[in-house]
Amino acid sequence: MLCYILFGSTVDAQTPGSLDLTFNQKDKGFEIGDGVNGPIHTTVVQPDGKYLIGGGFSSFNKNAYNRIIRMNSNGSIDSSFKVNQPYDGYVYSISLQKDGKFIVGGNFSRPSTTAMLNINRLNQDGSIDPSFNPGISFTSRFIHRTASVFSTAIQPDGKIIAGGEFGKYNGVSRTNLVRIQPDGQLDDSFKVGSCFTHSRDQSPFFSGSNIRNVLIQGDRKLIISGLFTHYNGVARGSVARLNTDGTLDLSFGSEIGANDIVYSAAMQKDGKIILVGNFTKFNSSSFNRIIRLNEDGTIDHTFTPEKGSDNEIESVLVLPDERIVIGGKFNTYNGIKTSHIAILSKNGSLQNTFSGLTETLPYSLANLTYLFSSVKTTAYLNNGRVLIGGLFNGINGHNYSRLAFLLPDGSIDTTFNKGSGINGAHFSYYDLNEYKRHEQSYVFKTIVLPDKKLLAVGNFTGYNGSARRSIVRINEDGSIDYSFNPEAGIEGYSTGHLEIGAHTVAVQVNGKILVAGGFTHTNGNPTSYLTRLNTDGSHDPSLSLPLGGGGYILTILPFPDGKILAGGFVMPKEAPFYSIAKLHADGKVDNTFKQIISGVIHTASLQEDGKIIIGGRFQVSQDAPFVKLARLNSDGTLDNSFSVVQYPDKSDTLVHEKTVYTAAIQLDKKIIIAGNFTNYNEVPLNHIARLHSDGTLDTSFKSGAGANKQIKAIELQPDGRILIGGEFTTFDGMPRNNVARLNTDGSLDTTFDPGTGAMNPRHSTIETISLQHDGNIIIGGSFTSFDGVGRNRLARIYGNRTLTSLEKDYTLTKGITYPNPFTSELTFPLPFGHPKEEVQAKITDTFGRTVFNYKVKLKIETNHLTITSLEKLPPGIYLLQISQGQLNNTYKVVKQ
Repeated sequence: MLCYILFGSTVDAQTPGSLDLTFNQKDKGFEIGDGVNGPIHTTVVQPDGKYLIGGGFSSFNKNAYNRIIRMNSNGSIDSSFKVNQPYDGYVYSISLQKDGKFIVGGNFSRPSTTAMLNINRLNQDGSIDPSFNPGISFTSRFIHRTASVFSTAIQPDGKIIAGGEFGKYNGVSRTNLVRIQPDGQLDDSFKVGSCFTHSRDQSPFFSGSNIRNVLIQGDRKLIISGLFTHYNGVARGSVARLNTDGTLDLSFGSEIGANDIVYSAAMQKDGKIILVGNFTKFNSSSFNRIIRLNEDGTIDHTFTPEKGSDNEIESVLVLPDERIVIGGKFNTYNGIKTSHIAILSKNGSLQNTFSGLTETLPYSLANLTYLFSSVKTTAYLNNGRVLIGGLFNGINGHNYSRLAFLLPDGSIDTTFNKGSGINGAHFSYYDLNEYKRHEQSYVFKTIVLPDKKLLAVGNFTGYNGSARRSIVRINEDGSIDYSFNPEAGIEGYSTGHLEIGAHTVAVQVNGKILVAGGFTHTNGNPTSYLTRLNTDGSHDPSLSLPLGGGGYILTILPFPDGKILAGGFVMPKEAPFYSIAKLHADGKVDNTFKQIISGVIHTASLQEDGKIIIGGRFQVSQDAPFVKLARLNSDGTLDNSFSVVQYPDKSDTLVHEKTVYTAAIQLDKKIIIAGNFTNYNEVPLNHIARLHSDGTLDTSFKSGAGANKQIKAIELQPDGRILIGGEFTTFDGMPRNNVARLNTDGSLDTTFDPGTGAMNPRHSTIETISLQHDGNIIIGGSFTSFDGVGRNRLARIYGNRTLTSLEKDYTLTKGITYPNPFTSELTFPLPFGHPKEEVQAKITDTFGRTVFNYKVKLKIETNHLTITSLEKLPPGIYLLQISQGQLNNTYKVVKQ
C-alpha cells in the first residue's frame, strides 16, 4: 500500500535555513526553565498560600522581575504583583504585616522617589507605599562600605525591628539594630545605646559586626543573632535577648556564646531556639555550626548534632512535625555527605527520608561555581512543600536555578519550571568586544560525532531539565544521551578577565574528549583551563595542566600522535606557556614548539602541510605591534611566507577591539577569516574575508556590505558554500539575524532563508555551527528562539534542499518515482528495451555518499521495481541512480 504525501508541504518544511522541528521537540525556548538569574536570599509565605522570594536576581525565565517575585501556591507567577520601580541592589529580607503589606530590607537605594536607603514598604500589589517614610533611612559606619538590612520582623503592635550592618538611621546613631514606627519614623523609646559591636570593628581587615536574624518571642522579647561580641559594652557572643524596651535581658545566655557568626535562628513550639551559622564553639564547647538552646539561653544537651556540618549553615526551618531543615554551604553533616541541604530529626540527627520513603537523603545540590553554592532560605508552604532558595543550579540530578521544591513525600518536585533545552548560566559571560557582562546561558561549541551524536559545551547547567554543567552529549533526535555522565561536570572560573566556563571541545583519535575554557574543576578535581573526559563522560586524570595566575584556553587542536595544540590567554604567573603551545598527551609542554606569541588566540586551524593559521589579537615578538592573523610553522616559528602586510584594522588601540574570531581552510587551500574587523590591508570589508594561501586578499570573494556586526563562527559545506554565525542582523544589507549562508564567491545565498533567525531580546548570538552527516545544520549560542519558534541556545536547521554539487555530475531524468516524498518504499521505472537484464539501483546523499546499493537479476518482464525497507534512511534529499545494461537514469527523490 502506497503512502501519498503532498510534495509541496514537504519541501517548504525543509527549506534551507528553516528550523527542523523534529530536533528536541521538548525545547519550549524563550528562556523557559532558566529560573531566576541571581541568588535568592529571603522568602515569606502569605496566609493564602502565595509566597514572595527576594534576592539579587533581575529575571525569571524570559520576564523581568527585579529582586522580588510573588508566586501562586502552584509555582506560577502571580502577575497581579508588580514592583514597577526596580530595586538597584539586593533584597535580603521581606516581612509580612497583618494588613498584607510587606516590609522590604536589603542593600538598595531604589525603588523610591525619595532618598530612602535599604528599607521600604510595598502594598499588596507590589506598588510603593508612600505612607511609609523612613527619610534617608540607613547609612553605614564605614566609609568603604554601604549599609545593609539583613533581617526585619513585625511586632504585634505594627512596629518594625530591623537588623543589619549600619551606623545610623535617618541621621540618628543606631548600630546594627533599630525599631521603627509603622510610618517609618524612628522609635526613640527603644533604647539600644551603642548597641551591638564587635571587638574587631576597628580592624581594617574585619568586615564589621552585624545582625543577621531577629526573632520575636510570645512575650515580645527579641532574640537577636549575628556577628558581635558586645551589647552596650556587655559581653555577648553573637546571640542575645533584649527586653521590649531594648535593654539587655541578663537572664538569657552567657557572655561567651558563639565564637563566630550566627546566620539564622528558628524557634520551636516549646520555645527552644535553634541557631545555625559558621561557629565551631558555643560557651567554649564544640558545636559545629548548629546548636539548640533552652528558653533561658542555656545549651540543650538533648539536641545532639555530633560532628555537625563541615561548612556554613545559613538557613534553618522547623517543620510542623518538629523535624528541621537546614541549608547552607556544607557538604557533610555528621560526616555523612549531603550537599547544602539536610533534614534532621528533632534531636539533631540526620534523617534518611523527608516525610516519606520515596526520596532518600543525602540530597545533592550542584555547585553554582565550585566553592560558592549555597542554600540561603527555606520555607514551609501551605501545601506541604518545602521551598529551598539560594545560589545553586541543580538537585539530585535535576536542573533548577536557585529555586526548587521538595514534595511532602520527600521527592523533588520535577514539575516546577522544568528545564527546556539549554538552561542555567553558572557564571556571567563577559563579552570582550562590547565590555558587557551577560548573565545568561551560552553554547560556545558543538561538534558532530561519527555516530551522529552531538557534543555541546558552554556556560550552562542543564539540558531538558537534567543537570549537565558545561557539557552534554545529545542523541541525533535532540534527546539527552544519559550514557554520557560527566557527574559534577566542568565548573569554576579563572581569575582572568573572561568568565566563560567551557569554551571549546575536540575529540582525540582514541575517542577521548578534550574540553578547554576558563574553568578550574572537573567533577570536583582541579583542572585549570583544559581537561580530558573518557567516552562515558568520566574525568580522565592522566591529563594535567598546572597553570597559575588566571586565564583561559579558547582553541584546541588534537594531533594524531596524541599531542594537543592549545591557544588562548594565560597569565604568566607560574604558567608553562603564555598564548599558544603544543602539549604532550599528559599536558606537559612540548618545548620543541617555539613560544613566540603573546596576547589572545581565539582560533587555530591546521593546514595539510602541518602549518597553523592563528587568529585573535596578539604580538609575534615582544616589541611588535598587535596583529590579528599569522601563520606558524609546525615547530611554532613564524611563517614569513604568509604575506600579511597590514593586519585587519591596524588602527585599533584597545586590547580586545578588532579581533579575528574564527578561520576555515577551503579544499583549494584558500583561507576564510571572520571576526570583528572592517578592513584587510586597508581594503574595506566587514567582518569576513577570503585569503589566498599566501595570505594575500582574494578579491574574487565579494561579500558586498558584509555583516553589520561581528561574525563568530564559520562552517564550510561540501559544495563550497559558507555558513556563518555571529551577532550580525544584516548581511550585504539583507536581514539575517545571527546566521546566513554565502555562495562560493562571498555573495549572500538567498536560497538559504532563516526567516527572523536567531533571537534573544537581551543578547542574541550564534557562537558555533556544525554540519551533520545529512547536511542539516546544528547552531548554538545565546538565542532563545529561531524564526519565532522557541529554542533555548541549541537548534537544528535544514541544510541543502537542492543538490548543487551532485547535479553537476548527473543529468536528472524527468520520470516518475513514487511516492515522492517516500517513507519506507520507493517505486521507479526501468529504462526501456532491456526488461530482463541485471538492474542496479544506487541511492546517494547530498555529499555523494552511497547509502543504498541494490542489484537484482530480473526473471520476469517488468517496467517498474520497488525498493522496500527504507524507513531507517534519514529524512532528506537523495539521488536515485538506475543502471540497466548501458542505460542510466538519475532521479531526485525526497525521504520524508
